Amino acid sequence: MSFHYVATGCKPSAVYDCIECSFLEAKKRNLILNKGTLLEVYSIDNDDLEFVMEIPIYGRVSILKSIRMANQEVDWLIIITERYWFTVLQFKNGEIITKANGDLRDEIGRRSESILCCMNTQFLAISITCGLMKIIPVEIKSGEFKTAFNCRLEESKIIRMIRLLDGVLILYENMLNIKFLRFYAVDISEKEFKQEGFNLQVENSCSLLMLVNSDEYLTVSNEFITLYKGKSKLFALALDSFEPVRYILLLSFNFVNSNRFLIGQSDGTVSMLFIDRINSTVDNMHLQTLVSLSFPTCLAMFNETIYIGSQYGDSYLLSVRGNNETSISRRYSNMGPVLDFCIVDMVFLLILGMSFLTRKIPG
Repeated sequence: MSFHYVATGCKPSAVYDCIECSFLEAKKRNLILNKGTLLEVYSIDNDDLEFVMEIPIYGRVSILKSIRMANQEVDWLIIITERYWFTVLQFKNGEIITKANGDLRDEIGRRSESILCCMNTQFLAISITCGLMKIIPVEIKSGEFKTAFNCRLEESKIIRMIRLLDGVLILYENMLNIKFLRFYAVDISEKEFKQEGFNLQVENSCSLLMLVNSDEYLTVSNEFITLYKGKSKLFALALDSFEPVRYILLLSFNFVNSNRFLIGQSDGTVSMLFIDRINSTVDNMHLQTLVSLSFPTCLAMFNETIYIGSQYGDSYLLSVRGNNETSISRRYSNMGPVLDFCIVDMVFLLILGMSFLTRKIPG
């Protein structure tokens, strides 16, 4: 019998996602970083981050969410791996406890290009198979995850999805490469989608979908940032005059509060979107550039501090002062861009270089 010893020379440093929740203690906020096969938990102390613990995961984490059950003072973590394993973790008495787990794979169907997940107080909606939406009912009072069931979808290429009211809002692309928004209300008792809903065409460059409150949401494209309420358009901010955004892929989107949002772009620019309201009526929307650093894959803001997580570059902790001026408080190194390396003998490399320099060139 043979055995293999496998060791990691360097812990994962690329940040794929992050969430802010109260995982360790009640009334104390934590920032949890998804680094693929490792979760790092930080405590938010005023405007700084203090490392607390790390949680190794058997598999690569694709989805990281938090949920608060009734009569609970702390949040639970919901994790879905790239191989479609689902688990719910709770921190209690200094230990990590598994509250639920299971395999999300279906025996039939073609796998989606990416795993998508959204949730409310009644269910989790997960998209892993083309043409199907997996619903996991949640009993908030007892903290129980019930047996999952599938609801059939007409749409096969889902780009984004969020919860909206008592259902799911999806951004999808049809066979003609035209993008639409569609709302499905979920009937848990009947284990199906209700017939009523709406179907709304959006810009073909639309790539992000963000919930504002229970019935308002934002869509982000290379041309417009649009605020909707249901199927009604409340306000559209044209990006023609905002050169740092136009024609640049919008990658990350973070909810700060119902009037402020962070937007990350592929060129490393991080901007703040402001929604101005007068007596609950939207009066204006404007965008302000904050900083340009690494390629942002996730964003978080707490107090007056912004965390920029990157899969392809270093991550940063920024302090925000008056007039939204920023300064770097901390920098976290990332070896994520390094895909491979090898060890060579420096003497051999030197000899090889000298022989190349002294080689006669024909002609």
